[in-house]
Amino acid sequence: SVALTASQPPALPDVPEWDQKELLRAERDAIGFFITGHPLDKYERDLKRFADATTADLRKREQQAKVKIGGVILTLKLKNSKKGDRYATFNLEDRWGAVEVIAWPETYRKYEAVIHSDEPVCVSGSLEVSEERCQVIADEVTSLLEAREKSVKQVHFALRAERVNEDHLRTLRSTLTQHRGSCIAFLHLLLPNRTETVIALPPDLKVAATERMVEDVERLLGNGVTSFQ
Repeated sequence: SVALTASQPPALPDVPEWDQKELLRAERDAIGFFITGHPLDKYERDLKRFADATTADLRKREQQAKVKIGGVILTLKLKNSKKGDRYATFNLEDRWGAVEVIAWPETYRKYEAVIHSDEPVCVSGSLEVSEERCQVIADEVTSLLEAREKSVKQVHFALRAERVNEDHLRTLRSTLTQHRGSCIAFLHLLLPNRTETVIALPPDLKVAATERMVEDVERLLGNGVTSFQ
C-alpha cells in the first residue's frame, strides 16, 4: 500500500487588506450584489440632506416629477445620438433597488467626470414612468462628497461628558488639525439628566467636512458622534 501524507497548504501572499470600497466593488463584480455592506452605508447623513426619493418611491411619483435620488452608478453605457453627440445611460442603485438614468449629451458633457468617478452620486432630474419602465432623465449629477463639502457650514460632535477626559480632548484637537477646512466646529457635552453644554471650538480648529475627518474622529470617540449643518 502507498502511504498518504497530508500536504501543506500553499503559503498565501502577504498583501494589504482591501479597504471597504475595494471589497464592495469586488463583491459586486464577482456575484452581482453587495454582501458585507453597501457603498451608501457611510452616506446616510448626506442622503437625508440632498435626496428626496429612493428607487422604491419612484412609481408613486407623478409623470415628469422632479426627483433627487442618491446611489451608485452601475452598468454605465456610452452611446451616440443621431447627431453623433455622446450621451450616457446607467443604472443608479440604492439599498432598495435600481433605476435607469439617461444623461443626454449636454448633461453628460457637464458631468462627465462625476459620472466616471466611481463615487456615490446624487442625480437630479425628471421622472418618466410607464407600465414597461421607469427612468430618470438627469439634469444634474453631483458627487455626494462634493455636495456635502460645498453645503456644510458647521460640524458638530456630541459626546457623553462622563466619558470624555483630557486625553480625549487633546487627541481630538490633534486630529482636527489634520483636517483643516472652512467649517466651524462645535463640541456638545451631554450631561446626564441635564441640558447639554455647547462649546464653539476656536477659529484655528475649523475643519473640512470630509469622510476621512469623520472616520478619524469617530475612530477616537465612537460611531455617530458627528453631524453637519
